[in-house]
This record gives sequence, structure tokens and C-alpha cells, in this order.
Amino acid sequence: MVDSSEAPYRFEDRESYSVLALYPLINEGQWGNVSEVGGEIVGRLKTLRKPALVIDLSTLEYMGSAQVALLVRIWKSLKQINGRMVVQCPGEMVREVLALAGLKSLWNIVDTREAALQSLSITEYSEGRVIGGGGGGAGKMGLMTLVIALVAVAGAGGLLGMKLQNSTALDPKLQIALGFVFAVVGLLAGQAAAFFNRGIARIIAIVAILACLGIGVGLFQTL
Repeated sequence: MVDSSEAPYRFEDRESYSVLALYPLINEGQWGNVSEVGGEIVGRLKTLRKPALVIDLSTLEYMGSAQVALLVRIWKSLKQINGRMVVQCPGEMVREVLALAGLKSLWNIVDTREAALQSLSITEYSEGRVIGGGGGGAGKMGLMTLVIALVAVAGAGGLLGMKLQNSTALDPKLQIALGFVFAVVGLLAGQAAAFFNRGIARIIAIVAILACLGIGVGLFQTL
């Protein structure tokens, strides 16, 4: 990790979001040109796969006009690429500077990293625990689509089993038709779950997709 006493900022690109942490050195006049730093950061923003950015100002005790202008430049650059931004700023003095600059009404400014991730609807999986997803639309959607995919896999698999065992509980044609319906629903829900989820949940979603494809092939072979 970069020592905050030796660098003006740190840019960390994570799986579903990025973090830009500004350090106290950025406020010191002997450290380079803030505009030049802005060019470096904007260049990084253009390479992001998912432009969701947490700007971490936790280590700052104050901000000057040049640093405020840097944040505005970053914000405008994100808007150009349809990105999202939230500012993590627990310091009262820095918050006051942002308020005086008229930015408090434009940006979502929060105290903690967890609140920042909730604002961006980011779901992180850490040690089997969901962090930052509480109340987030993406987290709820990921869970819902995963459950639907698993239920559909179970239904399609059960109907394929009935067909292979020549069960008479349902009409054979109905077994195949319902099996295909469940397989398609599972396939679509699995794709959505793989998009919205991360970590273990995404792996389960991918397995559900493969299972639906396999069941679909099995049903087709019984025709």
C-alpha cells in the first residue's frame, strides 16, 4: 500500500468499482502541479471497465481551491463516460469547503466506505459476508435472480428425471414443454445473476447456466 506521507494520491481499481484516495501531500505547494495530477487521474478514469468511483478524502484536514477544482474536473470526466461518483469525507472542515463551493448539493458526500458503496449499489463479498450491499438495488437484484435460477434448475432437472423414468404423473409432452420453460427461465435468470453478483454467487450463477444448458440438451434428446 502507498504511504500517504510519500504520495499525493492512490488510485485503486477493484472488481466493480475504483477508489481514488487523496493524501495530505496534494495540499502542499512543493508537490508538483495539481493540474498535471488531474491529467493522470482522468487518464485512469478513461480505462475503467465500470466507471463507479469512490473519492476518499478521509486523510485530508483541509482543501484549497486547486484541489476542489481537481475534484470538479474528475466529476465532469466521469459524467462524460456515464460514470458515478461518491465522496467519502468524514472531516468537517473539508465538508465545509465543499459546501461553500456549492458542491454539497451536486455530489453525494458520506462519512464511511460502507455508506459510499451503498450509494453506488456496490456488493462486495468478503469472507462469505455481503458488505455495502444492504439496501442496494444491485444486491437485491443479484439475490433474487440467483434464487430464481436455482429454482428453475431444480424444476427443469426434476422434469427431465420424470421423462427419463417414463413417469406417468404428467403427460410426456407436458413434461418436455415445462422442462424447456424451466430451462429457459433458469438460463435467463442465471445470466442476470452472473451480471449482478460477484465472487461465490457469480460462480453459482455460472453453474446454474451450464446446468440449464445441459438439461435443455437432455430434454431435446428425449424428443
